[in-house]
Amino acid sequence: MTPTHTAPYYDRTVFAEGDRKNRSGQAYLYRRAGNQSNVLDFRLRDEIDGLLLQQALNTALDCYPYLSSRLIERDGDFYFAANPYPCTVTRTGQLRPLAGETVHDHLIDVTWSGRSLCVAFDHALCDGGGLLPFVRTLLCRYFSLRYDQESSIPGVRLTAPDAAQLSAETAEPMHARFPVDESRLTAPWRGKALRLPESRKPDGLQQTYYRYEMRISRASYLALSRRLETSPGVLTALLMSRAVAALHGTDEPIAAHTAANIRRVLGFPDTFRNCTRSIPLLYDAGLHALPLPEQAAAFRQTLREQCTPDNTRAAANAIVGMSDHLDTLPSLAAKKAAMTFFDDIQMDTYVLSYLGQLNLGPLDEYLEALYFYNAGTTGLVLNLADVAGTFCLCFMQSFPDDCYVNAFSTQLAQHGLAGVCSSCIPFTTPRSQMQEPHT
Repeated sequence: MTPTHTAPYYDRTVFAEGDRKNRSGQAYLYRRAGNQSNVLDFRLRDEIDGLLLQQALNTALDCYPYLSSRLIERDGDFYFAANPYPCTVTRTGQLRPLAGETVHDHLIDVTWSGRSLCVAFDHALCDGGGLLPFVRTLLCRYFSLRYDQESSIPGVRLTAPDAAQLSAETAEPMHARFPVDESRLTAPWRGKALRLPESRKPDGLQQTYYRYEMRISRASYLALSRRLETSPGVLTALLMSRAVAALHGTDEPIAAHTAANIRRVLGFPDTFRNCTRSIPLLYDAGLHALPLPEQAAAFRQTLREQCTPDNTRAAANAIVGMSDHLDTLPSLAAKKAAMTFFDDIQMDTYVLSYLGQLNLGPLDEYLEALYFYNAGTTGLVLNLADVAGTFCLCFMQSFPDDCYVNAFSTQLAQHGLAGVCSSCIPFTTPRSQMQEPHT
């Protein structure tokens, strides 16, 4: 491949030498058949203009240059490296494999078709929280060009970062162990929880997954959250756990494995790299017997306990310890062999991730919905996003049954809420070609 024109990309000076190694993304670097893309699928109000979208992408990559990176492998370790090839938007309804020749080795890809705008990314590059500032800039710049409407949105960057910003945003949070006061630790739950009967591990690699897309009024959902003195993410976990209990009872605890952003607690508030942990919220027979407000209070208390600085640093140290162990292994094959358990991992009972509020201010009127999804997880995963006056909830499943989305809808109805839900959508997401040789 030969670069055909100048495009935004960073050089070696963007990352400090010690931070070029990718440690925080290692859980996603050694998958048996490549890591599957994560997709932010935006539904816009009007048809997309591809030329303006390319201009907006160029601006966004100028503002967040490290996202136009590639990863290179040396003795089984992966390092961020400059990518001189263009990152180009493409009109297509098909997602393209990341880190491969068709996307010039990039770990993000922007495609569009009609009113749908997809931003795909490899979780080895970053998590949703690390990508969100870039996405907000991309959308704001596109809407400004498309509708000739300049707006100053808090937190949206439209100029290239300075050296201090780059240093803070590219810092590796899992570089070394964090100090922990053992006397302040709350033991994490390690028990057995209900595994959904539909969550059966397939023989070989499953190709097709299934999702349901639901929209809930933001005003109504927030009103219920405030009555319960909790967040939309915790409310979603509580309603989903109650839905599972209605279907399967509470003879076994129901575990909502909830993703938590730990950047600020670790002292890396601006890093784009993976910086989350999973906290199980347990719903059992004892909790089931309590009124709804007390159930919400119990979930909040669990989060407070597990999100203390020492508990958070201890959880991060487990990730650092995994990386330290991988450092002792001599080759890519050895490291892939050591990480095979990630290919077969299955969380009881379900997983929940809350992307947060997009908040584009007056430009929200040009956006209708956002669904965040990826294939590859056995069982049930819920992704929640707050977009343009709507909570968008994506139910991702390794099975097609609609029993869980229906049970969740019943829970909404019991509290005077309604969700507008799609029919079942079979889908897949492509696997990364990072480890495949190509010229």
